[in-house]
Amino acid sequence: MIIHINEALLPELVTSLAQAYNNLDILDGGRMEDLVIYMCTPGGSNWATAAIIDMINEHKDHTILKAYGEVTSNGIKVLFSAKCRKEILPESIGMYHLTSNTGIPTFEGNTQHNNEYGVFMMEQTNNFGYLEEVNKLVKFTKDELKRIKLNYDVWFNYDRLQEMLVYNKTKLKLK
Repeated sequence: MIIHINEALLPELVTSLAQAYNNLDILDGGRMEDLVIYMCTPGGSNWATAAIIDMINEHKDHTILKAYGEVTSNGIKVLFSAKCRKEILPESIGMYHLTSNTGIPTFEGNTQHNNEYGVFMMEQTNNFGYLEEVNKLVKFTKDELKRIKLNYDVWFNYDRLQEMLVYNKTKLKLK
């Protein structure tokens, strides 16, 4: 089965991916069909990203992830956190930057009745922990890491993505 991700990584995509896994067939000999995921994404929600990574890793023996086009932000996190077979198609580019993470929720107004009249607010903070996680998987250069920490969008051409993939497969002990 093939699924095409050409959108932001949001909860709706988590649902679509779950449905795709649930619809995989059992082939002759009892082996489960592979799910081939073609992914071109601008990134998306940290929460959806975590669920997508978890789902792919739960089905890693039956998943092939193929990045193409632009894979940016949390798309880079998915690509390099996935423990399945994966490849980057020619001419692809990638980008990583600091992701925003929601901080501690605060309430204003009447919070006594299920926040009926209150305003729910989340403070946005830069997520350096996420950056360190990704860095362990791809080994950014010192210059890339410095620029990311300064809140720049750091772009990677196809050759640099391939270098990152070779390091990543070694780090995760993938074929």
